Amino acid sequence: MNVLTIGSAMHDIFIEYDYSGTVYVYANDRRQTFVMFEEGRKIEIDSLQHHVGGGALNSATSFARLGNQVRSFFKTGTDTERDFICKRLQEEGVEIVGTAESSEVPTGNSFVLPCESGDRTILVYRGANLTLTAKELPRDALATSDLVHITPLSGNTACLLPSIAKMAREHGKIVSTNPGASQLTKQVDTLKRALPHISILILNCCEAQLLMDALIGTTDTRQATRVKQAENEAPLLLQETLTPRETHFTLRQFFQAVLAYGLQYAAVTNGKEGVYATDGSDIYFCPSAEAEVVSTLGAGDAFGSTFSSYLANGEPIDRAIQAGVVNAASVLQHLDAQTGLLKRDELDKRIEEIAPNVRSFLL
Repeated sequence: MNVLTIGSAMHDIFIEYDYSGTVYVYANDRRQTFVMFEEGRKIEIDSLQHHVGGGALNSATSFARLGNQVRSFFKTGTDTERDFICKRLQEEGVEIVGTAESSEVPTGNSFVLPCESGDRTILVYRGANLTLTAKELPRDALATSDLVHITPLSGNTACLLPSIAKMAREHGKIVSTNPGASQLTKQVDTLKRALPHISILILNCCEAQLLMDALIGTTDTRQATRVKQAENEAPLLLQETLTPRETHFTLRQFFQAVLAYGLQYAAVTNGKEGVYATDGSDIYFCPSAEAEVVSTLGAGDAFGSTFSSYLANGEPIDRAIQAGVVNAASVLQHLDAQTGLLKRDELDKRIEEIAPNVRSFLL
């Protein structure tokens, strides 16, 4: 399978230090957690670790380790960070498409701060990622790849999504995407225009709520459809309505709404609970695989790329979900977004050993 990944490229700097403190703020029955630094104080750093990151690179590494022939397209500066990124991709056997570079804006950088919970707070400078233009898109690569996987596009680059997806689909390619938060708020209209050209859509629960809010546009108070099984036997998102702002809808209604645009598959992840996906006939649910969480960074990229790879290679949807869940669990156990990504043989072995069972429900 020839795969092209498109999206951001980042130099990730992991900062390790003694925790400065945590503040909890309670509002509207919701607890928010903040990392606290004392003003005017110097914070001693214990160590720095340097890794490559960003959706295009994380996904490219994942696809390559799963045995695909992989090319990646992204934009960087003309600096040492680009050299660092290119060297790491070369080590993974990933070919870099084109020479999208900015001589004026440096490569994107992320500064990753640990939190007491094990989660991470990330300071992001997107740099050259925000300067990508339509003229720089890799048209030849779009025409010669079997699968085009589009990772989150930030800022004004989000408007390129419909063009990328349409060009790929005009050549009969499979198009998968996991859009980012900004594409579901300020740039949601561009995502809606791209939906008819997308084959596989991957979102988390909050992102699905934002997209459905945009698709409905007005308040919808339809009652939740009952599943074939008893309600107390169904997983969480099949028992509840999802309510961003004042819009009320069920997960079934979300899947039905996006499938109406012509999608073949859609998946919604729900953190520790698990993953929901549909092939247009049924809804499948797979609980999350157990993992000792070191960092959540890159888990979404791991699931999305693995799920898409298995589907594009002809695997059944239940196997694709299990593969995504297990690979994401492996990533959760490492500091950075790529060390935990598994090769195909090891992933298939772990699926047999630890993958939770998949249940199906009527769509």
